[in-house]
Amino acid sequence: MRKQLFIVIIMLLTQMSAFSQISGTKTIGGSGADYSTISAAVTALSASGVNGAVTFNIASGTYTEQITINSISGASAANTITFQSAVNDSSMVTISYASSTSNTNNFVVKLNAAKYINFKELTIERTGTDSYATVIEAIGVSNNNKFENCIIKNGSSAYTSNFTSLVYITNGGSNNSSDYSFINNRFKNGSFGIYYFGVSSLSLSTGNSIIGNIFHNQGRTAISLKYHDAPLINNNTITSNATYYNFAAIDAQYCKNGILIQNNKISIAKKYGIRMNNSTGQSLAGLISNNFISLSGSGAIALYYSNSGSHNIYFNSINVFGSSATGMYVNGQQSNNLRFQNNSIKVGSTGKCMNILSSNFPFLNSNYNNYYFPSGNMGTWGTTTNITTLALWKTTSNLDYSSVNFDPSYNSNNDLHIVAPSSLSHKGTGALTTPSVNIDIDGNSRNNITPDIGAHEFTNEDLSISEIISQSEYCSGENEFIKFKLYNNGNSIFSGNIDALYQLGNATAVTQTFNITSLSVGSFVELTFTTALQFNYTGYSNLVVKHLYADSDSTNSSLTKNISINQSPVINWANDTLVCSVNSIVLDAGAGMTSYLWSNGATTQTITVDSTGIGLGAKYFKVDVVLNTCSASDSILVNFIYCTGIDNKLNDKDISIYPNPTSGVIYIESNNINVEGVNVKIYSTVNQLVYDAVLTENKINLSDLQSGYYFIMIETEKGILTKPIIIN
Repeated sequence: MRKQLFIVIIMLLTQMSAFSQISGTKTIGGSGADYSTISAAVTALSASGVNGAVTFNIASGTYTEQITINSISGASAANTITFQSAVNDSSMVTISYASSTSNTNNFVVKLNAAKYINFKELTIERTGTDSYATVIEAIGVSNNNKFENCIIKNGSSAYTSNFTSLVYITNGGSNNSSDYSFINNRFKNGSFGIYYFGVSSLSLSTGNSIIGNIFHNQGRTAISLKYHDAPLINNNTITSNATYYNFAAIDAQYCKNGILIQNNKISIAKKYGIRMNNSTGQSLAGLISNNFISLSGSGAIALYYSNSGSHNIYFNSINVFGSSATGMYVNGQQSNNLRFQNNSIKVGSTGKCMNILSSNFPFLNSNYNNYYFPSGNMGTWGTTTNITTLALWKTTSNLDYSSVNFDPSYNSNNDLHIVAPSSLSHKGTGALTTPSVNIDIDGNSRNNITPDIGAHEFTNEDLSISEIISQSEYCSGENEFIKFKLYNNGNSIFSGNIDALYQLGNATAVTQTFNITSLSVGSFVELTFTTALQFNYTGYSNLVVKHLYADSDSTNSSLTKNISINQSPVINWANDTLVCSVNSIVLDAGAGMTSYLWSNGATTQTITVDSTGIGLGAKYFKVDVVLNTCSASDSILVNFIYCTGIDNKLNDKDISIYPNPTSGVIYIESNNINVEGVNVKIYSTVNQLVYDAVLTENKINLSDLQSGYYFIMIETEKGILTKPIIIN
């Protein structure tokens, strides 16, 4: 009995625990809230766990709390736990804790093996200026956590110790935190913005992304990563006036495989823009592209590579204008397999573009770059001897044969957008080793053949089809050489080849290459396809004209015109004919036309004609017909001759004449008429009798007649056959 009671109690407790798990939307702070403080909500989570996604909407105000979140039962990719501002404004909810003079409990928020925790639209801060001011700390295996649209700050920018980091994530032993996302946050002050270390080169932190953040006024390093596998650092803005001798905007140590550092804007005084130490792409090459790097301090280095390689370094704009500054520095035996293309480096009067001290050959290729060094300090190659010209650099390094030496015309020292026009227009190459970089730092499309050098694609090429020059209605059987206007909407003169096509309905498209020698901004050129468009059917159809050039705006690259194709009238009547002068003939232009107009002025479908009033000889009768909007014309030649004998008409079924046309000899045959003894007359088109004979056999030799058009009349006892013949 006691055993049964124990089982019942256990079941009830289990059910109560299940019912108490948290999910859905909860509130923190304010009148009637589910929890008065954030700590109270965290305590409930720890006690109950979750059985679904849960969102804590935090009322506006300042919460002076120190929060530790441990592993929460039930948390998963589906059952996330989100703390966010109830009014979606990061400035309205502040989680605050004072800085201290001790490293004990040095945090505002600590994630201790916590997983799937999201912080959104909050301010998390350490107040005061004491030397221990870490804001967010993560320990243990704490994975899949996200900070989004938050303000993360402390009151200290003078310290360089990692104990004043804004985000401090260190791993050790078997504890390796991964899959952190920092998206669209603002990091203010602190020694490090993000200080995030994996365990070792054999145990890398994975799946981490730092995207769209603003890092301002850090004292030592904005982003410091060590022992990471393919981290993603994109679209961040980093500014600092820190004077720490070893300051770095982005510092990657022992980071392997496909590290991505793209579209970042860096403006600092010292010392490194992007520093790579022992960081090498292995199974997948890294990509460093579309970055603005501006450094004002003495001895600054924009790109620093030490024993780091297998990176594609494409489309970066660099301006190092402090004394003795360097655009790119490479050293160490492991610095190899670097691809360096489409980059623009500008240095000051005492700076150098390249300082390559590695004793091995670090570049797989380096080309289509721009180096601007106004005082003759291109750089060094393998020694400390300065190379004074780009030409000598090309000879010494055996690289950069298509690279150039122009002032890039940056907008300012810190804004490295190009002021067009610039000599860097179309000086780059689209032939890059995968991955390609088909957009610039602002998200604009690049020219895929000859892009601009640097992170900014300033040559805005925008060609539009502004007009299709054609009719709106056609008649079946017609053809048209399609013309169109190509308009230059861009910001520079366009020269080069473009492919364009036209397509009617579902017919096969016709493509043609056009050479544009010089198309000014705001002007158009009229182009004509040399293959005519055939209108072979009737009905409505869309005529599409499109250019295939990869410009900045694909929405105006094609134009459509609705075309109506109407049925052309067909005049179905007999061949030119021979008629006895005493007879008449009915000429019929065909039924169903909209209008008729004969050469004799008649407007009817048919007319009856004879020789009355016009006499003997060949006479042309013409008719013009209209069917809806389509017209046709045709004429028939009627040769009136004087006939004797039987007036009955015969046709080709009674007597056959072949070959027709003939080169001189014709044969006359009939199954029911004896052709021997019949009279044959042949007339010219001017009614001249050129042959008159009685047949003694079934052939006639007309080789004496000139080539041309004739009428033959065969008179038999059963009637008369008249027919045109042609002698070649």
